[in-house]
Amino acid sequence: MDNITFDEFFMLRRLLNSSEEDFEIGISNLKNLNFNDKKIVDLLVVKSLRLEKRQRFLKSNYSKAASLTYNVYELFGKTIYNNIIKDANKKVYKQILKEIMK
Repeated sequence: MDNITFDEFFMLRRLLNSSEEDFEIGISNLKNLNFNDKKIVDLLVVKSLRLEKRQRFLKSNYSKAASLTYNVYELFGKTIYNNIIKDANKKVYKQILKEIMK
């Protein structure tokens, strides 16, 4: 298992925000790359997607298999930051969250 890098995260996000074909490639990459701290990576992905792209991601087979469900409170920046500190206190996750919150 590897840690996700800042660039890898935003490359995945770009794929997930693109066409249906690119979205499927992004989902496949997310499954196959088997990152450490999968829970935090998934949470950051959900937070980074907007409106219909987030809905598409949460309705995907990947999300269903991982049982991803989030309420509004869980997607607040402060809540995500606290989860990062508690579960996987790594600089890269803090950098990704900071970029998402801009």
